[in-house]
Amino acid sequence: MTQDGWVLGTSIYMSSEQIRGDKVDGLSDIFSLGAIVYEMAAGNRPFLGESLATISNCILSQMPIRLRLLRQRFGHQQL
Repeated sequence: MTQDGWVLGTSIYMSSEQIRGDKVDGLSDIFSLGAIVYEMAAGNRPFLGESLATISNCILSQMPIRLRLLRQRFGHQQL
């Protein structure tokens, strides 16, 4: 059970709406699923940082590294 104003979830997979405390809908679930699929494909999370605050800031202000660039950087053939 949660109360109004509480945020519940795993920060590294939260959508920007969840981080800001805005109303969430199915699009937030799609963002979280996309983050998981990205991690499975790339072997890294889409947003990296030293702390949850840094990761949250990255989610709010940056795009993840393109999988194509990761493939070029690390020589993976199947990303």
